[in-house]
Amino acid sequence: MGKDVPVSRRTVWRSALAQLRFDVARGSSDLGYELVMGAVLLFAVVVGVLVRFVGMDARVAGGLMGGITGLAVVAGWMMALVPSMMEDQDGHRAMAGLVPIARTPQVIGRFLYLLASAVAWSVEVGVCRLVFDVLADGAVDGVGVSASVATVFAMSMIVGSIMLACTYRFGIRQLMIVFAAMMGALYLLAALVSFLPIPWEPIILTVFEFLSVPWRSVLVGAVFCFAVYGVSMGIAIRLFNAKEL
Repeated sequence: MGKDVPVSRRTVWRSALAQLRFDVARGSSDLGYELVMGAVLLFAVVVGVLVRFVGMDARVAGGLMGGITGLAVVAGWMMALVPSMMEDQDGHRAMAGLVPIARTPQVIGRFLYLLASAVAWSVEVGVCRLVFDVLADGAVDGVGVSASVATVFAMSMIVGSIMLACTYRFGIRQLMIVFAAMMGALYLLAALVSFLPIPWEPIILTVFEFLSVPWRSVLVGAVFCFAVYGVSMGIAIRLFNAKEL
């Protein structure tokens, strides 16, 4: 019941865009996002002014701007989960398969919302870094700005894709447990790998040397990022289509 029937690709994408518009309208029904983004930008302005006119230590200022980047990463993928959170809180997730948009376009639209969220927070952190550089130093560090933007976009897409796919299997309420288990498993894997009798230092140096060329690091990052995005979307579509509502 409620499962997709064969439709044209054009119809799928139109429906996916309709789902995206629906999620954007629902997620921006208040001024929450705008206020948070405005506060983050204001914080960057304040830090830049303190560096220029009060003499704040550059390392402290760098740590604060790094905190903005970290906040943007978390906000980028958390923002994409808001529609799912609202569905769970309102108690009408069971109606998700009965709305006039088939299941596959619903999932695609939700992942498009993740893409839009990652772009929005990448632009936000880029603007914050530009404003900070101009106020603090009077010049823009193009490499630093680009690195911050790329970090926010890639991490938001990778973590957000995995978490969004998990919502179709576990739901929002169990998602934090899943996230904690994932992070614990990663730390355990890193610890186990470190004990293997393998000369890691030459391998790591080789990887860093390969990625030191900008176009290589961008290419590898983009391929990995969108590979995780595509695989997660495919898994989410299969989970949602197989679920009985």
